[in-house]
Amino acid sequence: PTCIPPHQEYFPVAMQELQGIADATSLSLEEVIILNGFTDLLDLIQTLHKTTIPQSVRRDDCTAFIVPPAVSADQKPYIGQTWDMNQEATPFITMLRVNPDDSPSYTTMTVTGCIAMMGVNEEGIAIGITNLCGNDGQYGMTWTLAVRKALTKTSLDDAIDCIMSAPLAGGHNYYLADATGKCVNIEGMATRKHREFVDTKAYVHTNHCLVPHTQSVETL
Repeated sequence: PTCIPPHQEYFPVAMQELQGIADATSLSLEEVIILNGFTDLLDLIQTLHKTTIPQSVRRDDCTAFIVPPAVSADQKPYIGQTWDMNQEATPFITMLRVNPDDSPSYTTMTVTGCIAMMGVNEEGIAIGITNLCGNDGQYGMTWTLAVRKALTKTSLDDAIDCIMSAPLAGGHNYYLADATGKCVNIEGMATRKHREFVDTKAYVHTNHCLVPHTQSVETL
């Protein structure tokens, strides 16, 4: 319950969506939040109990890439990733085409019950994530809300601000691009964030922080 207010303050519309999922499935709102941000909440548990979550629990990791126009064959941006989820999730993978009343339409790859895991909107804003593990977890909001909110934006700067201003519960790496070819990577830990624009070379990010600012709160 302590994590509900940060979710509500950050993105009330998404909380209505989560409540709708809860109502339709007879789950509690708390259970739906856990479904949407399990890995963030692992960081919170680590911090609260001063323990380390075994890597066997965190085995589902991903590798992302960014290729800016300057180094792509056709001068267009390319971003993408592997999605190394456990096999049991396969029946629940889905692609959603969503047409909100007050923001751009978007397509998201997600799993049943999660509002958005990666996607692109009709304005050309694209976003994806890879997991990071932190020892600075806090009572905050989970990463799927940050992805969902970024997809409501019409400019990359506004989408970036969705991540940089988010009161995150745990760590993820976020990578974004827009239709003009502008690309950015954000290491978003619960208490520390690092933004890096990618414009002159290809960029790869796995599940480890690359800069001292975020490495200082990383669990290896």
